[in-house]
Amino acid sequence: MSQPQFPPPFTDWPAQKSGIPIQAMPFSEPYTLARDMPQASEPQPFAMASGPQPKKSLPRWIVGVSVLAVVMVVACVGAVVAVGFGAKSVSDEINRDSKAAVADVKISRCAAVRVGGTMAASITITNHGSAVASYVVDVGFDSVDGARQIDAGVASATALAAGETTTVQASGGAATSASFTCKVIAATRY
Repeated sequence: MSQPQFPPPFTDWPAQKSGIPIQAMPFSEPYTLARDMPQASEPQPFAMASGPQPKKSLPRWIVGVSVLAVVMVVACVGAVVAVGFGAKSVSDEINRDSKAAVADVKISRCAAVRVGGTMAASITITNHGSAVASYVVDVGFDSVDGARQIDAGVASATALAAGETTTVQASGGAATSASFTCKVIAATRY
């Protein structure tokens, strides 16, 4: 292969190569046209030295959101199951405590108050539990035959130590001259 002939630098006349003028720059090789330049081959993808190509993975934020969504669903299902099973045990606990509280309460006196004739009940509360407890007692004032409730009242005792007994009063708001009976409607120990 022969060396190409280039015109000397700083010439006033254009050199020609294959009939196309070429401009020469001082102290440099002349510009050539793209057709005279070697063509680059197609870019080759990066190949690993050995082993199969890795699979493309999802962006990390999609994976994170997906994992969070699964955790939330599992937590919600767990909460629903726990509430469903726990509801019965909570109501059983309340009923058991209510029955124990009613067992701690006795009506010791049932009579009309002399002034005004309102109905009243003296209630004796004994804390049979093993810890300090407070009580709220609902008392019903019924007709002697028990067919209807004439009135109702509420009494409370706070901070009774285990084994301690106290007497509290519950009274109705209605005055009556008729005979009546008193009964514990409900009791709550807390």
